[in-house]
Amino acid sequence: MIFTASKGQPFREEFTFKNEKGRPVAIPRGDYRLVLERGDYVREGNLKIAPNAIYWNMTAEETQALAYSTLYFTLAFNGQEIARGVLRVN
Repeated sequence: MIFTASKGQPFREEFTFKNEKGRPVAIPRGDYRLVLERGDYVREGNLKIAPNAIYWNMTAEETQALAYSTLYFTLAFNGQEIARGVLRVN
């Protein structure tokens, strides 16, 4: 996955779960964590859990403070990685 955030602008990305037929399903209950990193820079993301989606949010101030133009993220469920990708920052 590759997402793009703009410095000084709010950022929001949605993660959903789908069944084998590609239809959305309810989000399993548990502990979700998103970690954004690059080298020594490590930060936990702000997640909002809804019944049918997980939302990764950053405020305008948070995107302005991002120190790199490319960062890497992982999304974990109960300690197990379920998604990973790149966050590009313009």
